Order: sequence, then C-alpha cells, then structure tokens
Amino acid sequence: AGTPAATDRPYAAALQVGWNLFGDPFPYAIDWLATQVTDGTQTLSLSEAMAAGWVRNGLWTWDGTSYQVVYTLEPWKGYWVRADRAVTLLLSPQAAATGLAAQPGRWRLQEEGWLVRLAVSSPPYEDRCVILGEFQGATSGYDRLYDAERPPQAPGGQPVRAYFPRPEWGAGEYAVDVRGLSAGRETWDFVVTCEQPGRSLWVRWPEIVSAPKDLALRLEDVDGNKRVDMRTSSGYQFEAGDGGVRRLRVVAEPRTGAGLVITGLACPTVRGSATITFWLSQEAAVTVEILSLTGQRVRLLTLEEPMSAGQQTVVWDGRGDGGQAVPPGSYLVVVTARGPNGEAYRAQRLMVRLD
Repeated sequence: AGTPAATDRPYAAALQVGWNLFGDPFPYAIDWLATQVTDGTQTLSLSEAMAAGWVRNGLWTWDGTSYQVVYTLEPWKGYWVRADRAVTLLLSPQAAATGLAAQPGRWRLQEEGWLVRLAVSSPPYEDRCVILGEFQGATSGYDRLYDAERPPQAPGGQPVRAYFPRPEWGAGEYAVDVRGLSAGRETWDFVVTCEQPGRSLWVRWPEIVSAPKDLALRLEDVDGNKRVDMRTSSGYQFEAGDGGVRRLRVVAEPRTGAGLVITGLACPTVRGSATITFWLSQEAAVTVEILSLTGQRVRLLTLEEPMSAGQQTVVWDGRGDGGQAVPPGSYLVVVTARGPNGEAYRAQRLMVRLD
C-alpha cells in the first residue's frame, strides 16, 4: 500500500519537459487553479508560471469517451499537463469548493468574454476538446494563458477528433483558440478527422457561454459549401470522405439590419406539385406548413429547418402528412421563421390547388 500524502502541506509533483501524466495525491478533490509552481529558485502562481513559459495552459482528463478541460483534480483519475521546462507543481491540500465553479468541464469566466465548446461525434466515438471564443485579455496570436494544445491521443486511439491547425504556433494540434474581444468579424478554421470513410459525423455546440445576444455565430462547411446558424440549430451532419479530413469554420460577427422579416411569399395556383418561394432577411429556423382554411394542418413541409438569408424554395408534392393526395381547393401556406434571440416572424398566403 502507498503512503497517504500529508494534508497539512502542498504536495510536490515533479514535471519533465513535455507532456506529464499525474493524479490527485489527496483523498478528496482539489483546486487546480490554487496550484503553485517552483523551479527550485522561485515560486510562482499557476497563471504566472504559464505567462513565464514554465507550463502551458490546459489541465486535461479522459472521461471515457473524450478529453475534457477541467479545473479540479479528483482522486483516482489521471491528468495531462505540458511543461516547457523542468519544474515542480506544488498541489494545494485545500479541498476544492463545492458547486458549479468546481465541477469538471464547467467554465470559469473571470473576465469579460464568451466561449463556445464544439463536440464532434460518430457513435461510439466522440471528441469534445475544441473550444473557441473571445476574452478581454487575449490577443489574435498564441496566448499562453488562453490557448492550449491537444493532449496525447488516448491509448486506444481516437478515430474521430477535431483541432485547430495553427502551424504558426508551433508543432501540434490545438484544442483551444481564444482571441481578444472584437467589434468586427472573426473566423476560426478547424478540421475534423475520421479514420473511417463513409461514417456519418455530427458537429454540435453543447455550450455557448456568455455570448452577446447581438453576436451572430455560424458554422461553415468549407469543403461541403454549407452554412448553419449556431443560434437556431444544435448541430450539423456530414459524411466522412475518403481523404479523412473535413475543413470547417466558425464565424462570429455582429448582427446588422432591421431584424428578421419574411418577404415575397409566393405560391401560385397549381396542379400537382407546388413551388413555394420566399425571402429571409437573415438566417433563421424555418417551419413551412400547409393548412386548411379552418386552420387544420394538412402537411408539415419543414420544421425548424436552418435557412440562410435570401431567397428560399420549398416544394409541396400535393399530399398530406399521411401520404394521401389532397383534394382540389384553397389552402393556406404558413411560413414561420425563428431568429437566434427567439424573435419570430410569420407570413401566410392563400394557394389554390386545381384538379
């Protein structure tokens, strides 16, 4: 049996240059941010040691399916940290505070800014490493206090993973890219790799933290030439290609214009299929329905479907929700658009269906 660490003094954990795997020496959770670092001559706080180039940002742990950035160390778990010089961690014996701020995987926003976590999945594989955002104290380049490299791959490999390619920051795959607060447009290019062509992959954004309501967030599939509003959609699906690498981009920019409006709704008198057209003033989640004149739904054509600004086209095949052909007569075409802040706009028009 091992000797328990004394709980009345910091525990010294030596780090070598490169990635180091270590654990919580105490029988309870401790606060990573309370750690001090010494080189034998001077002792610095953790943030000071990062700024000085002793250790890098990011405490990583494997939760069974993906690596996670955490702020507490718990007993019987392993943690990765990278050092740029041989130093010693002085792990504080003070127990971590309970509550939201101490929970693994949660953010600690201690200054003005916002963050987004991206999750890439293709069951049973998942990767939730990628984090982007803007902070008051960050810059557009590499910041030791904010940006972070991905930890080493899990022993069993990671068939699906995502990262920021930043060759100007040095060798490695980067998981965290935080910029300074911007009044204009910012873009984050990242890649998703999959070792198995043909797999269906999802990119989701389970956490959007403290982003201003007037900030538009959009995911762009650079290789697939598609765009998704991250405020009105929860994810984007694509199929892995033969090359194994998919290029994507997140765009953040202030919203402009007069707001969400639907214009030019047109649905001509038809026989057979009907082509419905309309214009959106901005990206929105759109529901298109065919109703009877008494307000009963005949057919649901789209439900909260992400659509970009500009002209949109939806085709009705003349059948009801049950697949049956509907009789000739007058029907209402109702288009409802929902914006990223919950605002909604509704437009409707009469359509006549002939024999």
